[in-house]
Amino acid sequence: MSRLLLLRIATLPFETLSGLRSEKCAASVEKLLYLEETLAREVAGLEDDLHAAAGSREQAADPDRARARLAVLRLRRDAHNRRPLRSEDKDTARMLLTREAAASLERYEGARSRSGSLLDWCRREHETELVRTRRALLCLAADSLCEEGVRLASRSLLLQIRSLARTDPARWGHDERHVASKIASYAARFCTKTSPNSVFCATGIAEAGPGAARVGGEARIRKVDTILSVAEARKIAECLAIEGSTLPVVIPRPNPTLREEREGWTWWKPASLRNPDDDEVLSRTKDHPVLRALLEEAGQGALHAPELLRSVAGRCGVDAAALTQFYRQAVERGILIAEVEIAYNSRRPLRDIASAWRRAGCHAPWLSTVEEAEAAVDTLPSLESSARIEFLDRIGNLLERLPRFITRFLDRFGPDAEVEFLDFYHDFVEKDEARRPLAFPEPSGVEGPGSELEQARSAKRRLSEWFATRALETAPGEEVQIDEDQVRSLVDGLPLPSSPMPRWACGVLFQIASRGAADIERGNYRLVLNALFNGIGLALARFAHLHGDGAPPENNPIVRELRRHCSTLEEPGAVVAEMTYNHIARTANAGLRPSIFRHEIELPGDKASEGAEVIPLRDLVLRYNAAQDRLGLFWRSRGVAVIPVISSGVNPQGIVSFLVSIGQQDLQYIGYLPGFEVEGVKRWPRFVSGRLVLFRARWIFGPGEWPSPADLADHFIEAARWRRSHGLPRHVFILTSSDPKPRYVDLESPPLVDLLRRATVSLEEKPGASLYVTEMLPGPDELWIERMREAGKEHFASEFLVQMQNPEPA
Repeated sequence: MSRLLLLRIATLPFETLSGLRSEKCAASVEKLLYLEETLAREVAGLEDDLHAAAGSREQAADPDRARARLAVLRLRRDAHNRRPLRSEDKDTARMLLTREAAASLERYEGARSRSGSLLDWCRREHETELVRTRRALLCLAADSLCEEGVRLASRSLLLQIRSLARTDPARWGHDERHVASKIASYAARFCTKTSPNSVFCATGIAEAGPGAARVGGEARIRKVDTILSVAEARKIAECLAIEGSTLPVVIPRPNPTLREEREGWTWWKPASLRNPDDDEVLSRTKDHPVLRALLEEAGQGALHAPELLRSVAGRCGVDAAALTQFYRQAVERGILIAEVEIAYNSRRPLRDIASAWRRAGCHAPWLSTVEEAEAAVDTLPSLESSARIEFLDRIGNLLERLPRFITRFLDRFGPDAEVEFLDFYHDFVEKDEARRPLAFPEPSGVEGPGSELEQARSAKRRLSEWFATRALETAPGEEVQIDEDQVRSLVDGLPLPSSPMPRWACGVLFQIASRGAADIERGNYRLVLNALFNGIGLALARFAHLHGDGAPPENNPIVRELRRHCSTLEEPGAVVAEMTYNHIARTANAGLRPSIFRHEIELPGDKASEGAEVIPLRDLVLRYNAAQDRLGLFWRSRGVAVIPVISSGVNPQGIVSFLVSIGQQDLQYIGYLPGFEVEGVKRWPRFVSGRLVLFRARWIFGPGEWPSPADLADHFIEAARWRRSHGLPRHVFILTSSDPKPRYVDLESPPLVDLLRRATVSLEEKPGASLYVTEMLPGPDELWIERMREAGKEHFASEFLVQMQNPEPA
C-alpha cells in the first residue's frame, strides 16, 4: 500500500553556511584546549609534589624552614589558580624542594606561558576571523533568495541589512552586531530548518511504498504561490466591507446566532476586526415590529440592502430616512449582518471584496487600489526573487493607501438533558495559549487511590526512572537500543484499553538520515522522529492550493488524501462538520484549507465556504450520555450527531478547542515530546528502536552552566571548552525555557556561536531557566538529497510528513 508524503526541504544547501565556519579558530582553540589539559595534568602532579615538600607544621619548627614551608604553600595556591609564580617564593622554598618538585615548577611555568601566549593568539585570530566571517555573512545576505526571505519577514530589516553592507565589519557596534545576528539566524534557518514558511522551505509531493528508492528532478524551486497575509487582508477587508451596508453590493441577513425569546431576541455580536479591542458580546433586545419586519425580510436571503429597505418601508409604512437610521443601528449592534461577507477559508479576501463591488456595479474610492494590489500579487510568482522584492514594495505602498479609507469609516460609525449550545458558549471562558512543553508533562485527572490518574502517574514515574537509569549508565557518544520486549515491559501495568486497538489518527513528521538515495535502497539509513500531530490534516491541508495545479478537488492529491483519511471519522447517524475557524495572527496563512466536508459549523463573525451546508450554532445542543460517559453535540432540527473538526494546522483556543475535543473524544490522543526532565540527569543519550531514532541526544543546562563571557573572543573560546567538557557535537540545535524555537548553531562558527551567547544572556536573571542542546540528526554527512554543482555536491536538509491512523482507510 502506498502513502502520500509531503516532502519539506530547505531551499538553500547546507554548504551555504561553510563560509561562516572558522577552521583557523577551531584549530587554534583545539591546540589551546590541549595545552590547558596538559597544564592541568602538570598542576595536579605539582600540587602533590608541593604538598609533600611542605610537610606538616611540626616539621618546620625553626624559622627558616617555617618561612620556606609558607613559600611552598603559596606556590601551591598560585599553581592551583594558574597564577604566575613569584621569584621570591621560589628562592625561599628551594631548601624544601626535591629535584622532581623543582622540575615540576619549571614545567608548570613553561606550560602556563605557552598556554597564555596561545590564548592571546586565539583572541587575535578570532578578531581577524570574525571580520572575515562577517563579510561572508553579508555576501550570503546579498543572495536574492535570502533578501526575499528577509523582506517577507521584515521590510525594515532588509533596509538595515543593506545599510550594514556599506559599513566596515571591523568597526561594528551594538546595533550593527544585532542586525548581523538576525542575518545569521535567517541564514541558518534557510539551510537547516524544514518548517514550511515563506521562501525558507519548499514542499513537494512524494510517495512511500514497496520497491526501490527513487529520487527524480532537481533540488530547485519550481513554483511559487503568493498571497497577502490573510490576517492583515481580512482586517482591511472587514473595514471596507461595511462601507456598502446600504448599497446593492450587500445582501443583509439575520445574525446566525439569533434566537427568539419570550420578549425579544438574543444573539452574539461577534468581535470585529475593525476594532482590535472588540470582544464577543451576548446581546439582547426587546421585540419591535420594524425590527421583526427587517429580520423576516432579510431572512429570505434574496434582497440586497436597498431592496430590503424599500420592502420594509412599504410593509411598515415608515419614512425611508428614519428606517435607514434604524437599519444602521441594527447592523452596528450585530443583530443584522450587512457587509460583503467573505468565506472563512478565502485566500484572497481583498480580491473577493473588490469582485463583489464590481459585480454589483458599485464604486468606491479604494476599489482601484485593491484591484491594482491584487493584480500585482498575481504577477509575483512569475518573477525572479530580486524582481519580487521590488514588487513587494510596490504592493506595500498601494496597501498603505487603504488606512485612509478605514479611518474615514471609523470616524463615521445536567446528565441526559439537552443544553442549548449558545447558552454553554456564554459560559465558556477563553484561555491564553499554554506554554509549549519541552518534556513529558505530569498526568492530570480525577484524584483518588486506584484511579486512572494514579495509575498514569505510576506509569509516568516508572518510565521516567527507566529512561533516567539508562541515561546515567550510558557513556557519552553511546546510544540506547529499545527492543520490543523492553517496550512490552515498560507498558506492563498501564491502564490500556481492551481490544480492539483504539482509534487514533496523527500526522507523523520524520527525517531520513542516509548518505544518499542509493544507500537508502541498500537499507543503510535511519528514520528520525521529529513530531506527531494529533488529528487529521494538520500541517498538510494548507498546501492543497500550491500542489493542486488548478485541478478540481477530486484530482488534487492533497484533497484526495484528506478526504480518504477524514472518512474514518464518519459514524452512522452523525455528520462530520468543518468549523469556520482560522486565527487572525501572523501565521494565519497556515490555517488556510480547502473545503473538504459537505457540512460546516458557522462561528460568529465567520462565513461558510460557498456550497457548504451550514449548521447554525442556534440549532446545536449538547447532551451528556451518562450510560456511555460521553458528551455529544447534536443538530437538533435534523436529529443527528455532529462531529466537529478543523482540517488545518491552526491551534484552536477557547470554545473552538472544546468543540475539537468533542470531535476527537473517540480517538486515542497521540503526542510526542522531545524527552524527559529528571533531576540529576543533564545528558540524555540517543534512544533508538531498530532503524527508528525515538529521541536525539540531548543536554540540559541550568544557570551558570553555559558559556557567559561578554567578550566575543573569550565567549567563543569558552564555548569550545564547554563543548569539550560535555562531549557536545559540533552541529547542534539550541532552545531555551523562555524561547522553545530550535535554532541551529555551528560551534566552530563565530557568527553562529554568537547566537548561543545572545540566547543565554536573557536567561541569566531568570530563576530556574534552562538551555537545551540537541544533536543535529541527520548530521551534515547524512543529508541525502543532493545536487551537483561545479564546486561539488550540495546537500539539503529535508523531512517528510505522512498521515497515519487506525483503522487505515480504504
